[in-house]
Amino acid sequence: MATANPRQELETKVAERATQDATFRQRLIDNPVETLRNELNIPVPDGVKITVLEENTDNYYLVLPQPTVNEEKLTAEQLDAVAGGGCIYAWWTLACTNF
Repeated sequence: MATANPRQELETKVAERATQDATFRQRLIDNPVETLRNELNIPVPDGVKITVLEENTDNYYLVLPQPTVNEEKLTAEQLDAVAGGGCIYAWWTLACTNF
């Protein structure tokens, strides 16, 4: 069984809370960055814009990932930098921060 990635897990957590708590849902719609920072202690960096869209029976949204900018293979140095380590995915990006 495949496990969800950290972004999917966070999105599920936020969606579940928004479904159960109408006040949280409205704050998330009105000011998503501050709501995520203050209520869920998510460190959203300055300059990151988050848009919350609410689906209904007439409107559905499909979110596409950002286009791949560089399709080149990793260099040996880049492979060495990530080999044996791990990475942490930020929920608002698919970028990996190595540790």
